[in-house]
Amino acid sequence: MAKMAGKLIPWLSANVVNNLPKPVYRNYKIAWREAAYDSWMASEDWPLTPRLDGPVEVLVKLYKPSAHEMDPLAVLEGLKPVVDGLEASGLILNDRLVIGGWAEALKAGGRDQCRVEVTLLAVAP
Repeated sequence: MAKMAGKLIPWLSANVVNNLPKPVYRNYKIAWREAAYDSWMASEDWPLTPRLDGPVEVLVKLYKPSAHEMDPLAVLEGLKPVVDGLEASGLILNDRLVIGGWAEALKAGGRDQCRVEVTLLAVAP
């Protein structure tokens, strides 16, 4: 059994990262990257969607357990491991193609509804 099984992984905003020991941060970063990779590979769109090889914008909604306010830039800060996972899955050719983003933190209806929704929008070059 994994130590983190059934537990929520903290969002990796700068405030969280600054207060974590480096090995713990590394483990969380790997967990977010693998979760993004696994989510895309399990998607029914996975084999049908072509690889994004041009500029994209990222829209993210972070549904979290508390109503504690979180600014949009803190949400975007934590997105880096998720984008890395999408690159590893082959959805994005290179994470340097992400040229902008929009983020929002929302209170989930319950702990079982905590999630991250990521939308990639192709941008005309």
